[in-house]
Amino acid sequence: MIRPMTTAMVTAATALAMPRSEADLVLLSRCLKETGSPFFVLGAGSNVLAPDEGYSGLVIKTTKLNSD
Repeated sequence: MIRPMTTAMVTAATALAMPRSEADLVLLSRCLKETGSPFFVLGAGSNVLAPDEGYSGLVIKTTKLNSD
């Protein structure tokens, strides 16, 4: 039997947001549009390559979305 495996390597980002609702996500998108800030939407985080020097922007991790 083959089991799923995810290897975690950590890199830095300027900021991390973990919205819990659609309203949170809408607010984030409005703020990002107004400021023009760079962002990256991250799901569970597997199969992602990140630069060693980190990411200069907001990472939006969606694993908490609608978890209530």
